[in-house]
Amino acid sequence: MKRTMTILAILLLVSQSFAAFTGLPAAVEKALPEINKYPIASSVLLWADETYELTADGKQVYEWHSFRYIPDEAGRDNWGDPHVAFVKDKETLEILTSRAYTADGRTIDSTPENAYNEITPEELQHAPELTLFRQMVITHLGLENGCIVELHYRKTGNEPLLPWLEGRVELREESPTVSRALHVKVPAGVSLKHAQHAGAPEPEVSGSAYTWSVKNMAGYLPDDLAGQHGLLPFVEFSTADSWQAVKAEIAKRVADASQGNLELPESLKKDLREATSRLGNAPAIKEWITDRFERYEFHHGDFNAFLRPLRDVFQSGYGNHLELAALVSQLFKQEGLDNGLVLQFAGEPRVPSLASLENVIIDPFFKDQAVMFDAIVLCADFTRRELIGSSLLSLTGDAEEPEYIGASGNESFEVSMFFDKLDADTISGHGTFMAFGRIAPQELTRREGPVETIESIVDLDGFSCESATCRMLAMDQVMIAFEFTMKAPEKVDDYRVLPLSAVNFNRLAPASPLKLTERGFDQEILPAKLTLKLKGTIPEDWKVFSSPASSSKKSSWQDSYLMKDVAFHEADGIWEFTRMLECRASRIPANEWPNYRAWVLESIAQPSNAVVFEVEE
Repeated sequence: MKRTMTILAILLLVSQSFAAFTGLPAAVEKALPEINKYPIASSVLLWADETYELTADGKQVYEWHSFRYIPDEAGRDNWGDPHVAFVKDKETLEILTSRAYTADGRTIDSTPENAYNEITPEELQHAPELTLFRQMVITHLGLENGCIVELHYRKTGNEPLLPWLEGRVELREESPTVSRALHVKVPAGVSLKHAQHAGAPEPEVSGSAYTWSVKNMAGYLPDDLAGQHGLLPFVEFSTADSWQAVKAEIAKRVADASQGNLELPESLKKDLREATSRLGNAPAIKEWITDRFERYEFHHGDFNAFLRPLRDVFQSGYGNHLELAALVSQLFKQEGLDNGLVLQFAGEPRVPSLASLENVIIDPFFKDQAVMFDAIVLCADFTRRELIGSSLLSLTGDAEEPEYIGASGNESFEVSMFFDKLDADTISGHGTFMAFGRIAPQELTRREGPVETIESIVDLDGFSCESATCRMLAMDQVMIAFEFTMKAPEKVDDYRVLPLSAVNFNRLAPASPLKLTERGFDQEILPAKLTLKLKGTIPEDWKVFSSPASSSKKSSWQDSYLMKDVAFHEADGIWEFTRMLECRASRIPANEWPNYRAWVLESIAQPSNAVVFEVEE
């Protein structure tokens, strides 16, 4: 009873404090009681209006207006000084309101004289030619625990950043949201293409104005989302006529920036003279760039399509992904390597725009070889694994829209090890590793060699790959034979403990947050079959005392979706252990997460994942 009365007293105190706020709009006052639903949140977005507008004279206007409740120090740290990105001389930024409302009825305004500071973004401090991209730091004055901050600003394009209006807006954020609206306005007669994803609502349409509204959306943990922003409800929109128009705009910018040949420095000429590769001079060019260039990223709609003359990019030593891809493509062409640029988008964009652009990659037109290059990541062949879940649109050819790259379902990954010598002092043996499809580490093997590849895959105490031979190496297949030694079995009284956790099964989803026992989001995963086989002779005077229990199970929600097997056998002086996980879908639902997590953890070193031998003295 005492605890209940305390909680009621706290809630009453919070409710009473709401009444002391003055000057809030009616919609915000109406939202205040909803704060009680989120007692541990460090901020609550009470009300927000976001507007994208294309005016009749072709200007693009962006406006943000919000009221946010900030209960504690963490909220003040996160929201006390928002950074607003804009392009110097191309956009006019107006800070219309920056105000704090305190629980005792005061209001404190920030002004240009005491609280607005234009800065070079931290991400671009070492890229002087990119510092036309700026940030305005708006410091909210008068912040205290339990206050509300209002932020209202407008950006107006002095010249079109792109020939069309576009956007990709996530309607759910880490903080709980009580009320939020997205408005898109276009002139009469202008067509707006739009699409909703992951539960985003349909728009209300009035003439040429579109509005998407959401209410009472819970926040989320970044670890729970695990970087999978495609799972959040979001809206895409664009006034571009078609994907052909998007391709034509980028192709024109690349052509304009690529006038004349680039003068190669002597160091690159030397690398090209010494290059020997089945892919010609392409790897030498890209490795030279990788050693000397930095790639920069910045969150602003124009940054994806910004492109300096390639002579300037070459001299500067840095660039965004479009600049570096165009630079490497030009160097390829000067060396006689015909190629084209490919736009890589997150997920499956449904409207023609650059809002979901993730990267620009290079397609060298090699005969009978499916090869793609990232402009700067150090690997000769762009990994298929990195392309899964994205869409590709080549700037050359007749493709009318991006092509989605899904998983093939033909991926497999198998480690087999035979313990030739297993006794109290020594372990040694031989094995094979085979992998096919997108999960095959062909680039790692090519770059680091088979010994380093095996040592990066097998994780046993004291494991050392003594020798390894690559028997197969292609874009989607790797086969390695190897010999190994490892630390002798741990001695515990009269027992010897041999761990069986040789491979971490989290290779299917390396970014998954195993520390979370439950999830609110699905988990993206690579459909594949992972198998571990361990086998050996039982030493004389040893006998198996305990081993992992055999089991076979598949998830119930979809036929043959997730197959899980463990098997341990001993017969005629031979012991054999097999662990297998086969996933046949590209996403694990949140309610299946505990099962998947438990299985992955079983593949990681722990006392139960071992065979224990009893030694008869």
